[in-house]
Amino acid sequence: MAGLIAIVSRASDSTAVGADFAGLQRCYHSLRGAVEVHRRAAGDVGVAGLCAAEGSGGAGSHSVGASWALYVGDPHPSGAVVGADPATLDGQFALIAYDAAAGQVDVVSDPFGLQSIYVAEHADTVYISTSVLALAQHLRSRPSVLGLEVLLLTGPHFGELTSWEGIRRLPPATHLSIRRGEPLKERVYWRPAIDPAVSGMGLSEAAHHCVEVAVATFRDRLAQREDACCDLTGGFDSRLATLLLHRAGVSFATTTNGEDDSDDVVLGSRVARLAGWPWTQGQLCRGWTERSQAAVAHAVAWGDGQMEATQLAQVLAMQGELRRGSSSLFGGGGGEHWRDYAWQQEIPAGGRTKKVNFERWVNVRYLHAQDLSPLRSDPTPRVRANLLERCRTYAAPFEDLLNSAQLDMLYAYKSMGHFGAYQSASRGTIHVELPFYFRDAFNAPFSVAPAHRNMHRLMREMIRLLDTPIARLPTTTGGPAEPLSVRNAHRFVPYLQHRASGIARKLTERVPGPTIGAIRSSVPAVVREVRQRQLEELRARTGLEPARMRAGSLYDARGLARLASSATATTDGWVTLGRIITIELALEAVDSALD
Repeated sequence: MAGLIAIVSRASDSTAVGADFAGLQRCYHSLRGAVEVHRRAAGDVGVAGLCAAEGSGGAGSHSVGASWALYVGDPHPSGAVVGADPATLDGQFALIAYDAAAGQVDVVSDPFGLQSIYVAEHADTVYISTSVLALAQHLRSRPSVLGLEVLLLTGPHFGELTSWEGIRRLPPATHLSIRRGEPLKERVYWRPAIDPAVSGMGLSEAAHHCVEVAVATFRDRLAQREDACCDLTGGFDSRLATLLLHRAGVSFATTTNGEDDSDDVVLGSRVARLAGWPWTQGQLCRGWTERSQAAVAHAVAWGDGQMEATQLAQVLAMQGELRRGSSSLFGGGGGEHWRDYAWQQEIPAGGRTKKVNFERWVNVRYLHAQDLSPLRSDPTPRVRANLLERCRTYAAPFEDLLNSAQLDMLYAYKSMGHFGAYQSASRGTIHVELPFYFRDAFNAPFSVAPAHRNMHRLMREMIRLLDTPIARLPTTTGGPAEPLSVRNAHRFVPYLQHRASGIARKLTERVPGPTIGAIRSSVPAVVREVRQRQLEELRARTGLEPARMRAGSLYDARGLARLASSATATTDGWVTLGRIITIELALEAVDSALD
């Protein structure tokens, strides 16, 4: 369990900073539990602390004289962290550093902004934390209507937007400098770039190049890790990640979450068995329902009140079991950049033009069908406009590249609210790293010609190079993970069917109005029990009456009651209700409300 908090004053009189910091520290502890705070003074301009339980992985502090650096995650420096140029750092981390000679405090987000770090400014004082709820509680911030609407329709936030007025998340690769008597200085310290030598390679040469770069990067960053574990599903991403890590000499066990008969468990266990890797199946342990209340509260605090709490609680509970034997967990998140995932909706223009269809990107990637009947009004137009503006702005520096590259960057940006949100929350339980989001490991496929990444071609060629027998095993997307040939063409029929149906579904799915009902699908009994418990607790406190709810001005009583009558037993039906409950729990934890 590790996090950061800091308060820095730009005023000439900073005598109140110490007492202010103590208040922020109490808020952090009230939300995330009692952990030791390794406090550092930034001269007379600020105070910072690394909040960490004993033995927390992925957190640290370095000092050189009066200068210091505190970080969550692992910045993988090429040299010392203190005084390091952010452009030399890598990985997923949040960093606060003090340069005593310059009298300057630096706040740095990782290259892809995956580890959350939040900033708020009040007059001449800057507040920083990896917990947005701690800042909101300490500063008595008001909830943001737009932020809550975006959360309700799209899930966890990406980019700078949060659910709180006056608090923003630092964007990717951001270096914020704070000095007394001067305005804040903010710059982007790194952006991916296309290597023309790589983009001109044929498929076989590109595959060899990507294997070489990824193996060298993983060996340099991760080979010294002990007691590590890798996620291993039945898909391409985790299969490629584990094979690359193995080739890099990284020692690890593997784990697959799911029920006994799930495709991921069946295929993940087959891959591990063939490779000779230790394998375990992640499942909710006995007594989960009885412990779920504390687990949900933990999920709200570490998920920043934006990740559906019952689902996140399950993930963190299984990671807690994993933590008994592993100190680190490596995920396959980011494997999407090794294939055409980000530009599939651009048919037939993906990788052939510089023009991006931003409207289609937003509709396909963010605004999915869900039941909006519990909402007093449909916020879709406002949410869509906000998403379009932010995506266009973020893609602007890459507008001279092909649309496939622009959309790769937009997918990485979106991943702040998916892989980044899960990773940041998981660090309250176990140290998580995403090897595909190391800079060199990203730049390699980013530079490969889009045609080589279509239809998993690059990934298939790499997996074949790394392990031919494992490449022949089937995947959850249908067919094997090996390249297409005359010999195996018949095995690709399920893959082509899966691709066609998935693309058609995404392109034809329409964003529903407030009267669309939930799509019913079965849910495991233990999950239904936990959901029902959370719903009954909300009902007991509020009667599901908007007037008694902390974000009640957003809701319609009849629609809320109608959804609550059936949503706990459906997958898609729970999407809206689960987010509503999570928002209520987060506002309650901070003791705040819209009205």
